[in-house]
Amino acid sequence: MSIQTERPLPGGPLAIDLLNTTWASDDGPVDWLQSNDAVRAFCSEYGHAVKRSDLASVRSSLIASRELSRRLLSSASPTVDLLDEVSTVLESARATVVPTEAGPTLNITGDRPHNRLAVEALVNAIELHRDNRERVRCCEHTSCVLWFLDTSKGGRRRWCSMQRCGNRTKAKRHYERRSNS
Repeated sequence: MSIQTERPLPGGPLAIDLLNTTWASDDGPVDWLQSNDAVRAFCSEYGHAVKRSDLASVRSSLIASRELSRRLLSSASPTVDLLDEVSTVLESARATVVPTEAGPTLNITGDRPHNRLAVEALVNAIELHRDNRERVRCCEHTSCVLWFLDTSKGGRRRWCSMQRCGNRTKAKRHYERRSNS
């Protein structure tokens, strides 16, 4: 099995994909970004190449961005301290938005441009919080920590995926009902 297919629920918005680089397995918690190959694969998915000499820095930046994004998206009303932390990251990256023919583009001129993807993920988390906060959710299955953007018409999605957690929850309820009969 390739490293990219091992990660559950790829293909969401960048910030959510980054959040989903940690998950619960039968063997305990998994932090996918601890592998150099995973860092390269994740960056490659978003069109970023990582030099060997930058791996540790990129990993560290991605993990820091993941934790800030998790805290931001977990909060209906982020604290001033949290927003200050986010602002500090963006200021140190010297992240600005500039007009281009394709539309507004993120421009990073800080001294660590190889950490661009981590900044892009944090900007995406800010956008998700602003535009879709009520639709960004953590799976309701008791042993799942995966996140998703609910794009269903009614906005009532409860699980990261029906195949992964929805069926397990429904099967467990069915078993419990049958056992109590």
